[in-house]
Amino acid sequence: MAEESKYGLIDIVKKDGSLKKEDKLAFLSLAKLYENNFKENLSKTSLELDEDYETDSPALWRKFLAHTSVTNLIEDYQYEVMGKKAMDVLGEGMKDSNKALKVKEAIDSKNKKENNSNIIVMLLPHKEDDIGL
Repeated sequence: MAEESKYGLIDIVKKDGSLKKEDKLAFLSLAKLYENNFKENLSKTSLELDEDYETDSPALWRKFLAHTSVTNLIEDYQYEVMGKKAMDVLGEGMKDSNKALKVKEAIDSKNKKENNSNIIVMLLPHKEDDIGL
């Protein structure tokens, strides 16, 4: 039975023609482990992944995370998460809106896809309580 790639990482490794056979087998094993807890693993380092999965090979995790096809897929998900967080901050109208806009712009500039959307920030006055004024 073929392994299902819920997040695309296993498929990326399987289809990567630049990997040697031994690297592909090792990377497939790591991709399966990574996908088991994908959301949480997005923010982990090679050392943390090695510790969590007790693989005793942080160098292999580092090589896996640094491989171009793996890096591109993981970064796409990370940028998506960061963009959502920046939009949440903008939506809340916090005083850090300027910082959130800068983060959003940085993420958008890293994104390879063309995006024609615009962000409009409106600052609304606080609602006054009806106390007979």
